[in-house]
Amino acid sequence: MDPLLSVDRLSALPPSVRKIAYEASRGSYDSWRKLQPLMRADRDRGPASHVYLPILFANLAPSRFRSTTTTEIKVTIAMALSSIGTLDAFQDVPSAALQSFWPRMWFWIQAIEQNKDDIFAADEDQLGSEPPIFVLLQSLRPLLRDEAAARLVHDTPGVHAFVARIWMMHPKSHIRESISMDVFHQFVGNCTPACHAISLNFLHGCNNDPNALAAHLLRHVDAIVAACKSSNNAVPRDALFQRLVSLMHLITTFPKDELYPALLSAGVVHTLTTALDRIHSLPNAGSAVHDALDLLSTLIASQPGYTALIDALDAGLLRVLMSCTIRYPKTSSHSADTPTEMASLIRAFAERIIPSGMVYFRVLSSLAAALAQARGIWQSTRFSEAEGGRELWREFFEITGERIPLLERYVLSDGYGCRRCDNPGCTVSQKPYQFKRCAGCHKKYYCSRDCQARDWKHGGHREECRSVLNYSQLIFKLGARDEAFLHCIVSRDMTALKAEIAQMRREYADLVTRGDSSPSTSASASTNSSPSASRLVLDYRTGRAVPSLVPTTNVMAFLTEAVGVRSAHAVPDVDVVVMLDCGGTVLVRYMRDGEEEWCGGGTGVGRAVDSEVTGI
Repeated sequence: MDPLLSVDRLSALPPSVRKIAYEASRGSYDSWRKLQPLMRADRDRGPASHVYLPILFANLAPSRFRSTTTTEIKVTIAMALSSIGTLDAFQDVPSAALQSFWPRMWFWIQAIEQNKDDIFAADEDQLGSEPPIFVLLQSLRPLLRDEAAARLVHDTPGVHAFVARIWMMHPKSHIRESISMDVFHQFVGNCTPACHAISLNFLHGCNNDPNALAAHLLRHVDAIVAACKSSNNAVPRDALFQRLVSLMHLITTFPKDELYPALLSAGVVHTLTTALDRIHSLPNAGSAVHDALDLLSTLIASQPGYTALIDALDAGLLRVLMSCTIRYPKTSSHSADTPTEMASLIRAFAERIIPSGMVYFRVLSSLAAALAQARGIWQSTRFSEAEGGRELWREFFEITGERIPLLERYVLSDGYGCRRCDNPGCTVSQKPYQFKRCAGCHKKYYCSRDCQARDWKHGGHREECRSVLNYSQLIFKLGARDEAFLHCIVSRDMTALKAEIAQMRREYADLVTRGDSSPSTSASASTNSSPSASRLVLDYRTGRAVPSLVPTTNVMAFLTEAVGVRSAHAVPDVDVVVMLDCGGTVLVRYMRDGEEEWCGGGTGVGRAVDSEVTGI
């Protein structure tokens, strides 16, 4: 025990106070109440006020909990809880003393939480302005101010589950103004990223329900963003931005397969993008904007398929990114409002994340609409003159300049093909754009609300729609509309790259004739293969077709290296291999040169499952 907490130190008090102090340290509730005004008057005196700390320490002795009657227990707990709250008011308490306090505080926190329904009727005027149960969360505040004490708190088994339980009890009205919310965000800010034990404990405090945790997180994001836009708040806007940052920090402590599926199911992409759209232009929002964009890029990449990218584009992602290009130029300063990584993060979206989806009909359709909405930004003088702006978005505009006219011609030519309503009992067949898409999963299409309702009740869609399974175990497949449009893109690029591909074939043939290896793969050609046998690979993972030639016998090795995992499937006898990025997966399609149809019997997804690639 720290000597500062010894009861013997009470002898330094004036005689008129000393007797009351000794009685309070022995458990006299009347003496404790008399002493509180004196402590409140002296607590701003710094170390001189620490003479009262032994009373607080004595009131937290675990032996005090051994009362026999309900009334005695209530009084003892009221003194313990009031002592914890009083500790928070003292200034400059030494770290060693705080660390000595913590084991006793943690005992009482657990005891009070376990008996909360029976004990919180006693002397609630001593428990603060918030509901008494939330005061337990406030009790952590003095320890979180000290680095060593905070580390001791986080190393205590069960404390993260406790914080999660109290946090989940907070109603929406407390999100913005509650004192205990300050403590919660301070606690989360001290969590170590990538610590699996923290995430498991926190999830345990949420009844091991990732869906409930995800929904609560998004409710907090919505409430904080609404407060940021309001001019009438008890919490300063900078503090609200810091709360957003702490929530995103909390998400990063969870393994992706643990919480991300539930977040995606709850609509996190739309929520984050909408939040960005509302706060990115506010002063001092740089850190919150950066962390939200960083998390958004991770979420988009973690979902098989491209639905998350479409959700983000529909919610205003492009407008946010282009506005941030103006607000946070390439050579931004090192101030809190302009994070130095912002330009590289915007570049990742402009050159990789968004372009990688420009081969899909639905992504490009959403992007065309988003470009029209953001026209006032990217056609403005400020955007053109922003340092690094045009250079940063040059590749993006080059690809959209090619793909959007192709999209328009495809639509005008009515190149969709027909499909049936996804209600198993419906026989309606029409163009895909004539159907209404399910707003939950974005995967089912119906000709009417009646068909949607029937499939929901009787067709099994209730279990499928937006379930965690959709995101964690989905083997993504292209629809007929995307397949047809992708074929248009490949055909167009094959024509545009005809001369370049012919030159590559000549150079390849010369190298094979001389006995050299292929210029486009590190694997050597088999001695049993035809010297000139090769296949064309079109890599669309960065949006634009990147052609290369691969020896026929080395295609599987090439794909395995590109995907990063092993495949047990054979490559069909085709001429062209098309590689696509598909939200954290690598999609591989095959076609024969000059033919109008795809080959290979379906879609392959290069997704790591038991160290193999499924579908290649």
